Amino acid sequence: MSASDPRAEVATQVALGTQLPALEVAIATDSGRMPEKQVNEDCALARATRHGHLVVVCDGMGGHVGGKEASNIAVETIFHVVDNAGQGPPAQILAEAVREANRQVHGRHTTMPELKGMGSTCVAILTHPGGTEVAHVGDSRVYLLTQQQLYQVTKDHSLVQRLVDANMLTPEEAASHPSANQITNALGMKPEVEVEVRPQPFPFGAGDTFILCSDGLSDEIGQQDIVQILAPWPSAPEAAQRMVDLANARGGHDNITVAIVRFPGGGPFLAPTPTSASRSATPVASPILAIAAATATMDMSAVPPDVHQPQQPIPPSGPQQGMTPMAPPAAMVPQFTPPPPPAASPGIPTFTPAEDSGHNQRRRGGFGWIILVVVVLLAGAAAAYYVLAIHGKTPTSSEPPKPVLDDEPSAEPTKTAKSSKPKPAVVDDPPPDPSTTSSTKKQPPGPGPSPSPKPTSTDTQKVDPTTSSTALEPTPKPTLPPIPSPHPDE
Repeated sequence: MSASDPRAEVATQVALGTQLPALEVAIATDSGRMPEKQVNEDCALARATRHGHLVVVCDGMGGHVGGKEASNIAVETIFHVVDNAGQGPPAQILAEAVREANRQVHGRHTTMPELKGMGSTCVAILTHPGGTEVAHVGDSRVYLLTQQQLYQVTKDHSLVQRLVDANMLTPEEAASHPSANQITNALGMKPEVEVEVRPQPFPFGAGDTFILCSDGLSDEIGQQDIVQILAPWPSAPEAAQRMVDLANARGGHDNITVAIVRFPGGGPFLAPTPTSASRSATPVASPILAIAAATATMDMSAVPPDVHQPQQPIPPSGPQQGMTPMAPPAAMVPQFTPPPPPAASPGIPTFTPAEDSGHNQRRRGGFGWIILVVVVLLAGAAAAYYVLAIHGKTPTSSEPPKPVLDDEPSAEPTKTAKSSKPKPAVVDDPPPDPSTTSSTKKQPPGPGPSPSPKPTSTDTQKVDPTTSSTALEPTPKPTLPPIPSPHPDE
């Protein structure tokens, strides 16, 4: 059924031979209350195909003309592909039908400039003898009411959903986020699209109810509201229309479309008392993983015995708006618990480390600073000692200055003063004879050449290389007799 009708309601009883139970199906749609959105861009259709009963809801986008065109092309293409598909797994057939719908929408707006930017979201379920397959693209949703609990089966392909998955937003904050309507995946955006399909079909359950809707419904009413409407167990057409009316009563800011598929069995149940009209009210169901245990104990009396039943159904995934959200993947990893220590053998002592306290940690930190200061001081002392050892090798004041030879460069005076003759001992020898204590160069007074005058500090010292070693060695200073003047005439 096309969503072009302003208030379309359809109720059908479908039976595919003897392999499927009778399904109660209803669709309701409305353009909403916003004056600028009175052209309904949603499209929905439900009918039997050769591979099972197929229900599709699409929400067009890209302007009044482009959005309506995109959603209608998508619905028509999906049904055409499923009707003409050969034998094969129903999940693959449904996924290929959605991919072909994407190609048709993308090809249409690339060849018609006036439809540039058009696209559509899509949710579809295919009920066959093996269960119910679910596929979706975009932010339209599928809910499942089973065992009096409601679960969100699909996860939105949107920007805020990525923020929720990254634990940067809560589901309640995401509902009112300014970017809540920015989707990351849709039909027609690219030549190929990634279709999310459930890995296993949902098994038949007595009274199970699937709710397919566009974001015009899920943005206005929450899961608690859906449970309150379904709890009295109204007919599928009545329940669908009540949901649309409630969405309009809360503003109707977008086109509203909902499709309900109910399996036989079930009945009225007591819904939790609402605590608030807000979509972020108290959760209405236990965590989503509980569905695995719930479906395992369902009453399957309404299902024919020849219908194949999957042994372990995969629970729905996705955050629960208005419900307690699942923990992020990092928080779901079980904490590691170390194994208990082995029992001590008799007679063998065991060591139990003492519990470290903050005082011990602070004390260790103080010791570390003390050790660091000591190391720095020792390094400084070693460096100072090294500098002094290098620059401290200078002659003492008691040693006479070393002479500089005329025939050798003054750059290396110590090398020219050295001789191969052994140095005379000057420490342990007895005091020398006064007549020979002056120097080996000095001559006794008498006739002959006059001795050279004693060099002073202002004169240039000339030393015989053969006797320079003896002249440079310090000798004791005894009392010397007066030396006659070298110039007797004076």
